[in-house]
Amino acid sequence: MLFFVALSLGLSYLSLHGFHPRGAIAYLFAVLPAIAIIRTLVSGGMYLSEETDEFQRHLFVQSILWGVGGIMVLTSVWGWLQLYTHIIHFFTIWTFPFFLLFQSVTWQVLRRRNR
Repeated sequence: MLFFVALSLGLSYLSLHGFHPRGAIAYLFAVLPAIAIIRTLVSGGMYLSEETDEFQRHLFVQSILWGVGGIMVLTSVWGWLQLYTHIIHFFTIWTFPFFLLFQSVTWQVLRRRNR
């Protein structure tokens, strides 16, 4: 996964400094960062299927639900703010990192609360 993140950062740097791919290469470069996201989701699914402790699995599922809820609230509120105010545009590329932030913080809070 680190490879795809480094590759994405490198391609972003190149695109900011004059390298603008066209055609199929542009589509390939756009899809590459999604591979890291897919890998993260698969890792979470594998963790859920291999976790033997039902309570830990329950906490992880709860944190995923809180993450989904958090991102839905964030994007909804931001969308309404964009409609009625002059707030900057929310780039959808930030949706997954915000989901991971909500999910990770919630998982840690739930784990510490239920020691």
